[in-house]
Amino acid sequence: STHSFARKIRSRQKTLSDLAENIGLEFIEPDGAMYLFARTKHKNFDATKFSEKLLDHGVAIAPGEGFGDYKEFFRITAIDETKLKEGMTILDSVLKEL
Repeated sequence: STHSFARKIRSRQKTLSDLAENIGLEFIEPDGAMYLFARTKHKNFDATKFSEKLLDHGVAIAPGEGFGDYKEFFRITAIDETKLKEGMTILDSVLKEL
């Protein structure tokens, strides 16, 4: 039903926002979207290079450059919660290596 689908999306958004906050990402709370547009606190961060590095670990994010002049930003999509948690754990460990 539509209600359970909407509830599932809200749950994923909350999980994604909570995980992103725990990692220390900066982002604007998504308004009904299935994704989070975020950036790190690293100086001169290149999200395109970061997304390539994450791909090597089996995690796909979209670099912000594809959405305009957002070189420091990247987009994380709220997929099913188990994969989301695994992906954010990997994202966090790759960030810590920078």
